[in-house]
Amino acid sequence: MALNILTGLATNIDTVLSELDTIGFFRYILPLLLIFAIVFAILSKMKILEDKKGINFIISISIALIAITNPVVSDFFSVLFPKLGQGISILLIAMILIGVFVPLWQDKGVNGWGWGNYIFMGIGILIFLVATFSSLSTIGFAGSWWWDRYMGAIIVLLIIAGAIIAVMTAGKQKAAE
Repeated sequence: MALNILTGLATNIDTVLSELDTIGFFRYILPLLLIFAIVFAILSKMKILEDKKGINFIISISIALIAITNPVVSDFFSVLFPKLGQGISILLIAMILIGVFVPLWQDKGVNGWGWGNYIFMGIGILIFLVATFSSLSTIGFAGSWWWDRYMGAIIVLLIIAGAIIAVMTAGKQKAAE
């Protein structure tokens, strides 16, 4: 089957995608690459090991390989990304429909953002939260006993963290003026 992809004998995109799925491309390779890229970017940006890209590479590939050995990671990705794709579609439709009828970006605020940008950022955050919690629930993570027991505390802590970040960011903006 995988040989068909390499030799060009695959007849249509359905066959190609089916064969890629059969060899584990979507279950193992794509999550591995995604985790590797994110960890490598974080390590490179934080410069914990200065600019030693070889060490960053080894740490990143090790973490990615260890992560994909757990089937929960692949299951989570296979549920999360289709939901995020749906959410992005909803956001795009909202941007098109609102953009046709309302000139949102004409009134620029202090930092160059119009109030429409904040609306779409809020919609994006909402879509992210719904997709994430829905995916966690689908794989059984959010339906576990500890989630049911501590959900309120987690949400309160997230709200407090968001408020702290908002206050810190607002303070920096006023100091920059």
